[in-house]
Amino acid sequence: MRTLLEITKSGMDVAQRGLETTSNNIANVNTEGYARQRLVTNSLFSRNGQFFDGLGVRVTDVQQLRDFRLNNLIYEKNQELSFLNVKSNTYSQLETSFTTESGNDLDSRISTFLNTFGDLAANPVSLDIRRKVVSDAEQLIDTFNNLHTSISSQKNMIAEDVESLVGVVNQQLNDIASLNAQIKQSYVNKRSTNGLIDQQALKINELSKLMNLDVHRNEEGQVDLTIKGISVLAGTKVHELYLANDTSSDVINVRLTQGGQGVDLDTGELGAFIELHNTDLPKLEADLNDFSTQILERVNNLHTSGVGRNDDIRRSFFELDGTNPNKLIINQDILSDIRNIAAEDPNSSNASGNGIIAQQIADLKDVEFLKGYKPTEFAIQFISEPGTKLHALESNVELRSSELDLLKNQDQQVSGVNMDEELSKMIQYQQGYQGAAKIMQSAQLMYQSLMSILG
Repeated sequence: MRTLLEITKSGMDVAQRGLETTSNNIANVNTEGYARQRLVTNSLFSRNGQFFDGLGVRVTDVQQLRDFRLNNLIYEKNQELSFLNVKSNTYSQLETSFTTESGNDLDSRISTFLNTFGDLAANPVSLDIRRKVVSDAEQLIDTFNNLHTSISSQKNMIAEDVESLVGVVNQQLNDIASLNAQIKQSYVNKRSTNGLIDQQALKINELSKLMNLDVHRNEEGQVDLTIKGISVLAGTKVHELYLANDTSSDVINVRLTQGGQGVDLDTGELGAFIELHNTDLPKLEADLNDFSTQILERVNNLHTSGVGRNDDIRRSFFELDGTNPNKLIINQDILSDIRNIAAEDPNSSNASGNGIIAQQIADLKDVEFLKGYKPTEFAIQFISEPGTKLHALESNVELRSSELDLLKNQDQQVSGVNMDEELSKMIQYQQGYQGAAKIMQSAQLMYQSLMSILG
C-alpha cells in the first residue's frame, strides 16, 4: 500500500510540475530571447531484499533547451550583417548626394567648364562667353564643395554615432555583469537560472550587433567576453571602452578605460563606423582633393601662360581659399573683370584674339592626368564609386541575411516554443495527474475497506 501511495504521489507531483512548465512555455511563446523548458526526471526505488521496488519518478531539474554553440554562430553572423548594413546605409546616402536627377553632377560640370573654354577659343572677344566661363567655373566649384560637404557631414555623423554606441556598449557590458552576479548567486543557492540566462543571451545578442566579441561560458552559466583575446568582461568585472580621438590625424580610436589598451573593432556597427571614418571616407576625400588639385594646377599652368584683353599680366584662374585649403575659388581679378580671363597666347604671331590658350585649356578634357583617367572619366568613376560599393554590399547583405535566417530557424527548432507540442504535453500531464489522482482515490478506498474489515 505504501508503494502504491508513493507512486501516485510522485506521479501527481511530476504532472503538476509539468503543467507549470508547459504553461510557462505557452505564456512566453512570443517573449524575445525565451528558450523553452523541459522537466528532467529520474526514477525512485526502494530496496526490498535483493530487489528494488519502483516508487515512481521525481523532478530533478527544469532544463532550458538552448544550444550555446548555435547561439555563438548567430552572434558571429550578427556582427557581419550589422557591419554590412551600416556600410550599405552610408554608401546609399553618399550615392544620393553624389548624383542628382538633373544630371548636373561632377562629370557634367567639368565637361561643361572645359567645353566653354573651347567656345571662348573660337570667339575670344565675346563677353557673354567669358561670363559663361566664370558661371561654369562657379558651378564646378559648388559641386566640389557640395561633395566635400557630403563626405564631411558623414564623418561628423559617424563620430557622433560611435560616441553614442560606445556608451551603449558599456551599459550592455554592465548589464551582463549584473546578470552574471545574479546567475552565480542563484546557482549557489540552487535556484533556477533559466530566466536570467534568457536575459543574458538577449543582451549578448544585442551586443553582438555592435562589435566583434567572443563569448566564453562557464558551468555556472556566467559569461566572459573578449575582443580578439582582450577581456572586456570577466565575471562581474567590466573593462569599459572610451574614445581616444587623435585630433591631429582625425582618426577614431577605441581603448579600454583601464590601462588605455587599444581594441581592434573591425566588425559589427562600431567596426563599420570606424572603418568608414578612418579609411573609406578619407580615401574618397583624398581622391576628390587630388582631382580638384589637378584641375587647379592644369588650368592655372596654361592660364598663366596667356594674357587677358586688358593687359599683359599673367594671372592664375583658380586659387585656394585661405580659410580652407581644399576649397577652390576664382581669382578675384577675373571676378572683377572677365576680360582678365586669359584666352590668348602672347607668343603667337597672331597675338591678338588668337584663342590658343583657351583651346589648350579646353583640350584638357582629353588628357589622362589622374590614375590614367581623363577628367570626365575620373569624375564618372568618382561619383559612381558609392553606387558600385553599395551594389556589392547589398549582395553580401542578402547572403548574410539568408545565413542568419537559417541559423535562427535552427535555433528556433531547439529553443522555440511549438504551441502544438506544448498543448499536447499539457493534455498528457493533465491526464497523468487525473490518472494518478484516481489511483490515489482507489488506494484510499482500499485502505478504508481493509480497515472496516479489520474493525
